[in-house]
Amino acid sequence: MTQSNDFLARHARSEHPYLASVHDSLASGVCAPEPPGRPVSCDQLLAIYRHRAEHLARFSTPHANELRNEVLAFCRQLELARGATAVWWTFRMPHGVSYDFIEQAESSALLGALKTISKLEVDTEEWDRLWRG
Repeated sequence: MTQSNDFLARHARSEHPYLASVHDSLASGVCAPEPPGRPVSCDQLLAIYRHRAEHLARFSTPHANELRNEVLAFCRQLELARGATAVWWTFRMPHGVSYDFIEQAESSALLGALKTISKLEVDTEEWDRLWRG
């Protein structure tokens, strides 16, 4: 069993809306999972993602609002996990979309999930729609 399969076995499709997409995409072969890196401090992530939430507040598009809400929910979970470490799981989907799941390293509890879109993999028109409306 691969590491990504271990991750998916720990987290049911219903635990987060993005997990169903990842389960389906892996089964159909259109998803490219990346192995997790080394655990990182939840305290450091909290500082970084609080700053990111502030930055995202400058944008008013539906994409920016959705991403900011995900970041704020992630920050709330990180506050509860102070002193712990987290592991980052990335699943690359078609069309520049990635789903990132952050799991507490010690307990394997899901701390958050973020949907990101790569500027390198979408055209300028789509990028402008996402960030400028």
